[in-house]
Amino acid sequence: MSYDSVTPDFSPDEPTYRDSFLYRQSMELAEECLRLVQQLPIEERFNMVDQILQASVAVPSNIAGAHESDARKRKLRYFDVARGKLKRLESLLVVAREVGFLRKDALGRAQLLANEIDGLLLTQINQLRTRGWD
Repeated sequence: MSYDSVTPDFSPDEPTYRDSFLYRQSMELAEECLRLVQQLPIEERFNMVDQILQASVAVPSNIAGAHESDARKRKLRYFDVARGKLKRLESLLVVAREVGFLRKDALGRAQLLANEIDGLLLTQINQLRTRGWD
């Protein structure tokens, strides 16, 4: 069996979810969170670190799911879940700051990205809600 016949073509000529500004910003936020959790104490490795990383990866994952979905109702659900994960992530970062694990200035880039992503997600959600359903 030839792998060429079953390997999908990821041609750069075709735009994908990876090209969307929202997705790229959410990936940047996930990368920023990876840098931030390296500042957390080792005893948080399986608690707060895992929760922050899980939430940060869920945001772009759900955005990708929304972009790849054909049904508006499903897109709306993916964007809603992405926004919920974003809010969870923001809460976790605030807790990490409040208990002294992270300095306020260290969170600047993550907060900026989170605010931007939240606005973009709200725009997507509102646009989908005002359209008729499939």
